[in-house]
Amino acid sequence: MAQDYHHGVRVVEVNEGTRSITTVSTAIVGMVCTGDDADAKMFPLNKPVLITDVLTASGKAGESGTLARSL
Repeated sequence: MAQDYHHGVRVVEVNEGTRSITTVSTAIVGMVCTGDDADAKMFPLNKPVLITDVLTASGKAGESGTLARSL
């Protein structure tokens, strides 16, 4: 098994100095949405889609249904 795998929430407490967050491991969200006028190439019907750029995805989400509001 991978050594960086962690199931659950991890808390790292830093009491001195500043520390930037480089990777947010709990930022994974699963959604089932509707969007009749969404871009069919970006959001194919009945296929899971990985979104890494929310601003670009929201521009192609259309205006009807729940997809645009969810993003």
